[in-house]
Amino acid sequence: MKTWMLLAVLCGTLSGLSSLRADDSCWQTIKTHLATADTDEQMRVADQYIASLTPNQLIMAGRECSREIESKVDPKEWDVAAVSLGFFYQYYPRKADNLRDVNPIIDEIRNKVCPPSWRRFLVRLLLSSWKERLLTPEQRLRIAESLAPILYDNGDSIHVREEIPLGVANAIAAAVKAQRGNGNVEGQSNTVGAVSEAYVTNALGLFRRSDTPLSIRQALLTSLVVIHRHDLPVSDRVKDSVRQALHNHKDYPKGLWGPLLEAARRMKVDNIDAVAREMNEEQKAPEQINP
Repeated sequence: MKTWMLLAVLCGTLSGLSSLRADDSCWQTIKTHLATADTDEQMRVADQYIASLTPNQLIMAGRECSREIESKVDPKEWDVAAVSLGFFYQYYPRKADNLRDVNPIIDEIRNKVCPPSWRRFLVRLLLSSWKERLLTPEQRLRIAESLAPILYDNGDSIHVREEIPLGVANAIAAAVKAQRGNGNVEGQSNTVGAVSEAYVTNALGLFRRSDTPLSIRQALLTSLVVIHRHDLPVSDRVKDSVRQALHNHKDYPKGLWGPLLEAARRMKVDNIDAVAREMNEEQKAPEQINP
């Protein structure tokens, strides 16, 4: 009840509800149900309506809700405003056969026509712990492989791209845990190893590029820490690359120095204290401006 009432309040603030028509969209109907659900009976009616929607209708409603969020909320607040997408979080899995087919969500995330806030929400949803028990290791790896190219597309929305690194790393980590738990060491080595190798190769290349946005480079570092700690064949390469970047930190913007140092510490890179002191001194120095 409390969750639904919170949704109702937010839905009511997104736009007025006085001019709804019988042919309005699923999102408009959901919104008016939630924003006017003051009694248990009205909540029951809202629940029945949302439960009657098909998976595709829920996806369409999520798109429409996200467009409205973007029209009224600053991008910095998108993740908070995504609480209004709670209907999708709660109802979609049960309507989509417990996520046996994740293709519709993957297609939404890959579709540049869809609102960036919606795609960002789906990345966070699909590659987080949400309904993780419903996803097989094969699905997790396929999700990682399918979404990784978004990260390397400079023409795509930064709001979507910056969510991909940790999401991919979490998908790889989940597959490692599941397959090792099943004793599938050979499968882990062949499948997870190949996916992680491809991701790390591309991620390191993107991290080293000076035109890669700072938020994405920071996210890449976080993802590499996740991959490193799962003791994959690529883990030593990740650690060596972070060590090299740390010692060449002057080649990177100062906004990366802190995350780089933290990543090195988490990976237990040797002899980083001297570099940390050097960074500290250089942080205090005025920024040099090239003519």
